[in-house]
Amino acid sequence: MDNNNALPKPLSLLRLRWLACACIAAGLVVQAPEPAAASSWLKDLFQSSPSKAQLRKQRKKQELRRKRQRQQAETRRNRKKTKKTVQSTPASWPQVDDNEPLQIVISLPKQTMTVYRGGVQITTTRISSGKAGHTTPAGVFSILQKNRTHFSNLYNNAPMPFMQRLTWSGVALHAGVVPNYPASHGCVRMPHAFARQLFGMTDKGGQVLITTGDDKVHEIKHAKLFQPAPLATIFDPKYLSAATRGTDETAEAPSDQDEASASPAFNGADRRQVATYHPATAAIDIATETMHVYEGRDERPLRILITRRTKRERIIDIQAMLNQLGYDVGAPDGQQGRDTRVAIKKFQKEQGLKVTGTESEELWKHLNKATGTWRYSTGHLYVRQGMVDIFDEPVTINQPTEPLGTHVYTAMHFETEATTARWTAVTLKQSRPPRSTDHINDEETLEKANSVTALEALKRIEIPDRIRRRIEAMLTPASYLVISDNGIDPRETTKKGTDFIVRTW
Repeated sequence: MDNNNALPKPLSLLRLRWLACACIAAGLVVQAPEPAAASSWLKDLFQSSPSKAQLRKQRKKQELRRKRQRQQAETRRNRKKTKKTVQSTPASWPQVDDNEPLQIVISLPKQTMTVYRGGVQITTTRISSGKAGHTTPAGVFSILQKNRTHFSNLYNNAPMPFMQRLTWSGVALHAGVVPNYPASHGCVRMPHAFARQLFGMTDKGGQVLITTGDDKVHEIKHAKLFQPAPLATIFDPKYLSAATRGTDETAEAPSDQDEASASPAFNGADRRQVATYHPATAAIDIATETMHVYEGRDERPLRILITRRTKRERIIDIQAMLNQLGYDVGAPDGQQGRDTRVAIKKFQKEQGLKVTGTESEELWKHLNKATGTWRYSTGHLYVRQGMVDIFDEPVTINQPTEPLGTHVYTAMHFETEATTARWTAVTLKQSRPPRSTDHINDEETLEKANSVTALEALKRIEIPDRIRRRIEAMLTPASYLVISDNGIDPRETTKKGTDFIVRTW
């Protein structure tokens, strides 16, 4: 057999391998990338795998990008939905003078918001309040800030269109999803179209009441409600005669009502030395003060709160009495600082009392006896305007051991030279007993507090005539008065840029 034409087996395998390599090389040449791309490809080929930290950073960037895209899509959907909605006031709404104040009442049990203008209900809507663990607080609030486009700085930058802030700690009115149950993180959500419309109707400082009941606004009349005092009435003989007697002709005040009392007053946070009030010069003093207040009055509404006196007001009285007796403690500020403690110790030592340097009932009685012009006041009145403190004064709450409840009285619109104003009232139901050392915190006290009407609470308040006249000279439409056991919410009202926030829980 002739094997000259047969190739050796090893040689054949070698040629096959060369052929395969040649084909691969030809393919690479045909599909070769550009030099820059080739360089990148080679770099990626030999580059090490990313670390776990780099991977986490990349994933975080991707999550933030997707979140922004979802928020932008939600905003576009809301805008599209708004454009399809008619924004004009429905014909079914009562036509009320736009000068009348707007009041918003939110019922947490019913999950509804009712809007009043001039005491007349004009519309209502469904809302969604805070879910379990993020309950919406109940009480007296006002609109602190308005922002058409807002994103939450507490909850993952969530969109809050047409935001109207009620507290600086994160409670606001805004547009959002409104299911038939509480679902928010504490805010009050409204349907988007309604939120847009309400946003255009409200002003900064507007009244918002959140209640745990189904409370309604109603008109109220009583002689103790403040009435506007135009310039023509300031020097009226009847007015001066009443001021000289130190009584209020519109109410039956006790005969010893503020006959000779000193009243701590302040401008902002700076308290001044107390000046004693003398009935003999009451007429000219009150007229001069009222004239001064009238000439410099502000058009913004007043915010007036009457509540029980706290330890702070009691210390202010002690400081003022010590000043009157020659123990210099500086301007009364309600704080038991070094000067106050030294003065108390000196007085206690001279009176043969136990030297403690702190306030007590025994100290109060001896100071009251030594001065002869002081008597304990059961209540205190605070005034703010434009979210700034104006002054505060002691007042009397009759039947001090009985609860007052929480009531809001609002002055309706009146003309510049008007002498009377129409008032509305709403009583806020409480879900917890009042915070007061005068009461036992039990269900019986809570029931009593919720049974007190706005008229009954008003009748129990005695305000000295000189204080009443000062307020009436400053009174403007949409001013409101709050009477409450609960006092100022220390977590919110002490912050700058707030009206009085009173919680009913």
